[in-house]
Amino acid sequence: ALGHSLSKLTAPLGPYLVVHWNLAKTPLDVLPACVDALVDTLDTLLHDESLAGGVTAVWLSADYPRGTEAYALALESARGAFLPGGELAGWRLTGLKEESARLDAAALELDGGDDDGALEDSGVVDILEKMVAMKAALFVSNSKRCGRVSAATRQIVDHRTNTDGDLPRNVVNVYG
Repeated sequence: ALGHSLSKLTAPLGPYLVVHWNLAKTPLDVLPACVDALVDTLDTLLHDESLAGGVTAVWLSADYPRGTEAYALALESARGAFLPGGELAGWRLTGLKEESARLDAAALELDGGDDDGALEDSGVVDILEKMVAMKAALFVSNSKRCGRVSAATRQIVDHRTNTDGDLPRNVVNVYG
């Protein structure tokens, strides 16, 4: 079951922050400013002990047209803030690819133990990413200026808005 997989993926993280960045249709000329806005937003949130106390990991979920070098470079630039000497070096950057690599194929148990290729299925990936974001202590998403506000983003925000105290912290922030 996906819920079981979600627990296996996120339990070791403790409280975590999710960034959902949908770069589709983002004008290339604003990408550098969007990266700066994202890093500044994360820097502000993560250094605020009242909001991010105990958060050690940032889960990055990004949708962008594959094969577009400018989008890939923008994401690499954002990832650079987590490298030694970067503004966010005190936090671990992760995502579905990194966390699933930590588990062996049998650990996810998506299809009764027969999950070969489950994480190659974009539908499964989208559902897991959305579930991870719904359970995060803090959620950050792009404004319309820095990308498309997707149906998934709206569903995540709606879920978090209508949660009855399920989350110890329930912070939603928009950058850009």
